[in-house]
Amino acid sequence: MGKSRRTFQEQTPEQAPEQSLQHDEAATARALGGPLGAESAHALNGVMGNAAVQQLVGAAQVDASPESFTEQINDSIYELIKACLDGAMDGWGTNERALFQIIADCSKAQRERVLSDRALMARFRSELTTDEMFLMLRGLQAPLHMWVDLALSTDISTRDIEYFIAHSPAVEQLELARDAGLMARLAAALTVQEADRIFALLPQEGGGSGAVR
Repeated sequence: MGKSRRTFQEQTPEQAPEQSLQHDEAATARALGGPLGAESAHALNGVMGNAAVQQLVGAAQVDASPESFTEQINDSIYELIKACLDGAMDGWGTNERALFQIIADCSKAQRERVLSDRALMARFRSELTTDEMFLMLRGLQAPLHMWVDLALSTDISTRDIEYFIAHSPAVEQLELARDAGLMARLAAALTVQEADRIFALLPQEGGGSGAVR
């Protein structure tokens, strides 16, 4: 699955993108001002320079409304992050180190936008190895159903699926139990003994555990 390449762990520091985390983060934060906050400034630091930030802020300030300004900036930042992620996968091979660095610099809201971007997530699936994709899900703090979906599409063991479920929050376990399509796929991939053991971990609508198959 995906391209043949060395894993993320095998990349050397010298292969990191030249621009990664080399910009003045304090200057970036000053350019963005109060509405965005330090967290988004930190995310920008890994993907663009201060001159580009100033140009972006200048364009957004056409509308003086603080709410609109923040929304425009956040939308623009996400498009830049997405362009950088796409750029790391363009050409011959994929720069996995750049992908993981950009995701590490994203805020919680930006990670959620990546997770909800179906086209981008599909590209990750096609470009990354299975191990790299699980690292990506970890970096994005993906919900349980995404881990299970990926596991069912690969050769991940049922013990790993059981681990994912057992160590996920109850709200994500309930979300999985309510996903009829994913539950059907999970049941089809398990033996009776595995299904009994794994489904016993999932909550029922009325409380307790043991999702109905």
